[in-house]
Amino acid sequence: MLKAWHLPVAPFIKVQQDRLFITLWLSGESLPQRITLRAEEDNEELSLPMQRLRQAPQPGVVAWRGEISLASGQPRRRYSFKLLWADHQRWFTPQGFTRFPPARLEQFAIDLPDAGPQWWPIRCSIRFSPIALPAAPRVTPTRMRSITITRRDGRLCARHGTNR
Repeated sequence: MLKAWHLPVAPFIKVQQDRLFITLWLSGESLPQRITLRAEEDNEELSLPMQRLRQAPQPGVVAWRGEISLASGQPRRRYSFKLLWADHQRWFTPQGFTRFPPARLEQFAIDLPDAGPQWWPIRCSIRFSPIALPAAPRVTPTRMRSITITRRDGRLCARHGTNR
């Protein structure tokens, strides 16, 4: 009988820089020969190979590890495991083992912090300086003093100022 352990928490999940490492633990008599990690990136299905770890996390348990790139895609990562033998295959999801690929909402999911929209390439900052009017001392209208445009990486793109 094959047994599997995975939860979307440590020690099964580890984030390093722009990569998400995912670990699956297995035990039993008939272990799979290969395991692939099924994930999605921007609605495109990916089949990522997993590597069997040399060191056992517990006696009688075999660990497999795969990774998902966090450089692009949505903040919610969905994934499942495809276990492959020479003559058959099984999928492992939060509901357990199945012979058929799981639906999107039946997969494991983890939410990671998002850096914000990638379509906003520049940031603008506008400074205003007050103008004192002698006729209306309580009213202080403002005049645009400068505009600074910087790219996402912090480099200065353009700077426009007024000297009046």
